[in-house]
Amino acid sequence: MTAPAALDRPGFDPRELPAAIALAAVSTTVALAFARVFASDRFVVPVVGAALLAHGVALACRALRRGPVFESLTSTASLGVYVLLLVPDTGSPGGVIDQARAGWALVRTAPVPIRATDGAILLAAVIVWIAAAISDQLAFRRSASFGAIAPGVIVIIWCTALGTHGGQLVTIAAFGAAVVVFIALQHQVLLDHHRARIGRRRLIDAPGLVVVGVVVGLLAVGLGVAGAAALPDADTPLLHVAGLGDDTGNRTYRTSVPPLLDVGDKLRQGTSQELFTVGADRPAYWRITALDDYRSVGGGQWTLTAAGDAVGEGVDGNVPRDAIAQDYRIGPLGERWMPAAYQPVRVDQPDTLVVRGSSTLVTGKPSVSGLHYRVTSDTPPDALTKAQRTDAAGPVPGRLRKFTRTPDDLPEIVRTTAQQVTAGLDNPVDRAAALRNFFRDGSFTYDPNVALGDDEAAVVQFLQDRRGFCVQFASTYALMARAVGLPTRVAVGFTRGTADAVSGRYTVTNHDAHAWPEVWFSGVGWTHLFDPTPPSDLPGGSDLPGEEPPPTPSAPGVGEPATSPPVTAPAPSLPPQPSPTPAPSPGGGVNIAADDPSGTSVPWVLVLAALVVLLVAAPLVAVLVLKARRRSRRRGKADPADAITGAWREAMDALTDHRVASSSAETPLELAHRIPAVAGDETGPPLQVLARAYTATRYAGSPPPPERARSAWSAVDTLRRALDASGTTRARIRARLAPGTLRRAPEASEPRR
Repeated sequence: MTAPAALDRPGFDPRELPAAIALAAVSTTVALAFARVFASDRFVVPVVGAALLAHGVALACRALRRGPVFESLTSTASLGVYVLLLVPDTGSPGGVIDQARAGWALVRTAPVPIRATDGAILLAAVIVWIAAAISDQLAFRRSASFGAIAPGVIVIIWCTALGTHGGQLVTIAAFGAAVVVFIALQHQVLLDHHRARIGRRRLIDAPGLVVVGVVVGLLAVGLGVAGAAALPDADTPLLHVAGLGDDTGNRTYRTSVPPLLDVGDKLRQGTSQELFTVGADRPAYWRITALDDYRSVGGGQWTLTAAGDAVGEGVDGNVPRDAIAQDYRIGPLGERWMPAAYQPVRVDQPDTLVVRGSSTLVTGKPSVSGLHYRVTSDTPPDALTKAQRTDAAGPVPGRLRKFTRTPDDLPEIVRTTAQQVTAGLDNPVDRAAALRNFFRDGSFTYDPNVALGDDEAAVVQFLQDRRGFCVQFASTYALMARAVGLPTRVAVGFTRGTADAVSGRYTVTNHDAHAWPEVWFSGVGWTHLFDPTPPSDLPGGSDLPGEEPPPTPSAPGVGEPATSPPVTAPAPSLPPQPSPTPAPSPGGGVNIAADDPSGTSVPWVLVLAALVVLLVAAPLVAVLVLKARRRSRRRGKADPADAITGAWREAMDALTDHRVASSSAETPLELAHRIPAVAGDETGPPLQVLARAYTATRYAGSPPPPERARSAWSAVDTLRRALDASGTTRARIRARLAPGTLRRAPEASEPRR
């Protein structure tokens, strides 16, 4: 119900405070409902803060007795300052506009739950602020009750309809509880402003209309939730305006071309094409991702799957003294991978996803092409010291044992060869070096034109024919290393490129595409030191910093092996194997599900439990505070007559709170004589003192002395103790929290008769 415009109340009424707190709680539940829309809890503080800002500014304006126009202007200005200061990565009006555009592009194209980007959080904060500001205006400027929750209902149904399935009942329950409390408190306030009373029975000292309102409100919310099931599911964009099928800003990223297959495609392109440049003080492998899971499904392939808390947003780690700083200017690279030397610890590009386990960087933009960003990386050592080799013998932690797993149906040639190559070697570093030298012993020919992939058939043929390019070298090495207990994964990216001595930048082309294994050692971490691909002047050869280039070119199609470092481990004699039919490999799949709701860091059950406690406690605390202020104001009157009058009113309020009936037809002395029979004999003496003092004050010709006022208030304290002693603990608590006496009109000094 919304009252006529004549009921506009620009002033501040302290009795509205409990309802104002309850309405702020309603808006908080609306803000938290965005948990069904966002894929992480990063939105909570800025969006809830926007809701509380709207109510806080409105309450302050009413307390200062400012009009609605002033309130609207002040609230809007406060929102502007709030967005600039608190919403991440804005800092200027231009930044706010850019973030809003990026958020709009994400909302209108990405399926829910969407990533909690700065732009999307900005839009959510503005939406919640608008709903909260309108609700506050309707409730306390236009004396609305049900109408005041309408903006929140619109937002909550939108979040419920288009959000994920999880937590729907909890979201609605929290919102419904907040609405119940607000309507109950708001109707108590409206009754004192001459709103019509409907019904005789009361719920927590509220009119029967509250019961009807609660039922109607919950039914409305329930119907909205039921209707949500008929609306689009969570795999559709929030606002499907454009970009059908577009993956822009999607929390789930799947490459259009699998990384390992893409390496082969780049290397076989006849023309060298510049893809990006890197400004750095030393060379490194410019890595884009690491594939960590090998599956025998579909002939075998390397994949990357990351979801939940395995994927975060941005990196901001400690920068060591010898870190390498890189400045990237990306050309026609495509996809969304962001090249970076391993291990990136700082990146300045907003909306960057990071797969935490492998420090893989993915841009939130449609493509990495055209980006200019800076990365700081803590690169692995170029060589292992004796102490590091000793430390590497430590056990593999449980969290890394998945990197040693191989499928049960792994071709026997892979396992047998690995065991033969590493026979008698106990130290993990020695085993890794032996496997590397096996591929570098001169018996393998580097040939980027070989039509092989990374599947099991390609691995078997590679070990038999000993001819392939970096994908086969890296994939086969990783499988063999796992077969002998070394944690290994396959990295994909680029070698250093061509250095420009003048600019200090490296020019990286498609012919610098490369795949290599990364091996983990205790005390060292992941390292790329054991790249099995031999150096070559052909596309895709290894180019580790400090490695000598081959003295003579290696030529594909010639039976002579490529020049390589000296042999340190003999090549084993391999058992005969049937020749498989070569087939193109899928090259390894990628599925990055960023900020999955199951990986949020905030336990939502605790958040909602705390919210329920707030909903219950805030109105009760407000009642206690308002009663204490009223009692202090009455006791502190300078005029003894006013203080005695206040004491009598305090006594009457205490009787009302304890549900002891009084009648305006009784004189004070008659009431003092009757009440002890109802409330207990101990209430008689203090009531007699109060009745005589109040009667003398009203009818005496001279002002009362200050001692009589002090005696009257001492009698009030005695009466309260007597009333408490006469009832149960439940009755005492109910009397303290009963808000009924707060609804009485503001007091004025009574004229003496």
